[in-house]
Amino acid sequence: MNKNGKLTASKVANQVDVSTKTLTTWYKFYESDLPKPDDMPELPKYEQAYEKAPRYWNPEDIPKIITFKEWIPRGPHGVMGAININSWTITYRNKLKEKRAAKLKEANNE
Repeated sequence: MNKNGKLTASKVANQVDVSTKTLTTWYKFYESDLPKPDDMPELPKYEQAYEKAPRYWNPEDIPKIITFKEWIPRGPHGVMGAININSWTITYRNKLKEKRAAKLKEANNE
């Protein structure tokens, strides 16, 4: 907690039991122009002085973030797939492409 009683991203992530990278990904998706499901819960606003500055949340925001965490559909075809793929390594992306190509080839041979 900082002097104003606010929580940093690392403190929030710790309390929600996710990484700061995951927390950042959730907000990238939430703030993006990508289509959102109607039942998507609200993510609380955070304070940030400038783009690369630390982010701060109110302690009362933790339950909203936990609700969002519990709501998230999982897997590469979940709602955040388009955001998450940007953080995948080239090796992982290539393996995924190979796997999809193999499935397509198998489907065509049947």
